[in-house]
Amino acid sequence: MKKLNNSGFTLVELLAVIVVLALLMVVAASSIGNSLNNAKKSSMATEGEKVVAKTYEDLKMKEVDSSFDYTYANVNNATGAKDGDYTIKIKFNAAETKMTEVCIDDGKNYSIGTVAEAKVTWGASQFAEGTCSSFVAGAASSTSSSST
Repeated sequence: MKKLNNSGFTLVELLAVIVVLALLMVVAASSIGNSLNNAKKSSMATEGEKVVAKTYEDLKMKEVDSSFDYTYANVNNATGAKDGDYTIKIKFNAAETKMTEVCIDDGKNYSIGTVAEAKVTWGASQFAEGTCSSFVAGAASSTSSSST
């Protein structure tokens, strides 16, 4: 009688490989999701800092009225993607003609930072869930809207 050639993989070996590949895919998907989230947060912070720097220059040139809060709606990121639209609100201290705080949101997450000169220091609750809707100025201020 002839012996059969039993070359190849058993069912158990194939299932083990499939399970290992599935675990690797789960880890990779999680890592990619975290990277995308971090990139979005970085983009939001950069966009807010650019608007603060531009507003600071406008303030020095007397092109901005410091008695108002400014809202920059639909500031597009470099890709121009729809989900890259941010609302940026800046608070001013009218007596000292300087910016004090900035809030940026993308409709889902927000961050509030303090402003010194044209530099932003983001707070501990950076990029928490929510919007800048509760970010309101002092009693003497009102709101103006402008787009960049």
